[in-house]
Amino acid sequence: MPWSALWNDKSKKILNEMSAITASYYPECMGQMLIVNGGITLSGIWAVVKGWLDEKTRNAIVIWNSGYLKEL
Repeated sequence: MPWSALWNDKSKKILNEMSAITASYYPECMGQMLIVNGGITLSGIWAVVKGWLDEKTRNAIVIWNSGYLKEL
């Protein structure tokens, strides 16, 4: 799937629906997701995508690019 497909209204609607279903039916499946050295591209994508997720899911995802050894 090309990156440009993430920016259209249909994709946003699908991601919103998937997030709502996941939050409703599988609320505690993911305690926390740590992404290490995701890079600048992933950080940019995350800046957009996180707005489509519910707060609980958004808070469970952490991206560390540099200085992550101190956090671990």
